Amino acid sequence: MPTYQFAVVVDDHLMAISHVLRGDEWLSSFPKNILLYRDFNWPAPKFIHLTLTLNKTGGKLSKRQGDVAVEDYRAKGYLAEALLNFCALLGWHPKEDNEILLLDDMIKKFRYQDMGTSPAIFDVDKLDYFNGWHIRHKPLADLAKLCLPYLGKNQAQFGYDYIKKVVSLEQERLKKLSEIGELTEFFFTDEISYQPELLVWKKMTLAQVKNNLQTIFELLEKIPDSEWTDDSLEEAIMDYLKAKQLKTGEPASTRPSLGGYLWPLRASLTGRAASPGPFAVAEVLGKERSLKRINQAIKKL
Repeated sequence: MPTYQFAVVVDDHLMAISHVLRGDEWLSSFPKNILLYRDFNWPAPKFIHLTLTLNKTGGKLSKRQGDVAVEDYRAKGYLAEALLNFCALLGWHPKEDNEILLLDDMIKKFRYQDMGTSPAIFDVDKLDYFNGWHIRHKPLADLAKLCLPYLGKNQAQFGYDYIKKVVSLEQERLKKLSEIGELTEFFFTDEISYQPELLVWKKMTLAQVKNNLQTIFELLEKIPDSEWTDDSLEEAIMDYLKAKQLKTGEPASTRPSLGGYLWPLRASLTGRAASPGPFAVAEVLGKERSLKRINQAIKKL
């Protein structure tokens, strides 16, 4: 562990080193340090020895066993405030239970006297938790800018407003900024690749899926561009499905299910088994691109 020294500055003049914080492996040299200060007739600072930070197996952190440099975590998409929050709690904890801390909170609450005597564990899962929390509470405009390096070269042709809409759909799910590229790749391409089987909901046949997608296509085609919003799309499709469910002239087993329509719709728009909801995705893609993808799915079947 490196040694940290805090200096007291009065009227722009360096007066003295007030505190020295260092790892407890330096305890053996502590008596020698004090003797040196006495021999030079210098006032000794307060020496504070901190417990080491260990990895999850109980060993010392090292480059061989994983990233230990701040730059490594920044490159992976960890926010500065998340790293500060996480590192502040390595060996220290505020008196209250809340572990979500901003820099101002740490400055107000931190007292080295409250630090623990047991080694701290560098738990990346906990760091991911903190990072996800700070991502979710980041203003969208700021988060979108931070995500730009991870979105790939095709982003430039879509514009910043479009990028903000894309990022907003994944903000709740992100743990690291570096995940945004893979999660949103289908927004930044005109061609998505997947097998027709992805469109199938449970035990439906390909013919049933094709028929349902054709129905969805015809419903969405009637919605004007000016009303192409998440809420309008959901209302149009859900009203249709609810009306069909109310018909009593057909057996329950043959009545349309929500999944039988919504799953193929989402799969046709994203090419993914897991993604944001179909109406939100369709709003961001826009009417023309959404209908094109649904039509391509129908042709696959």
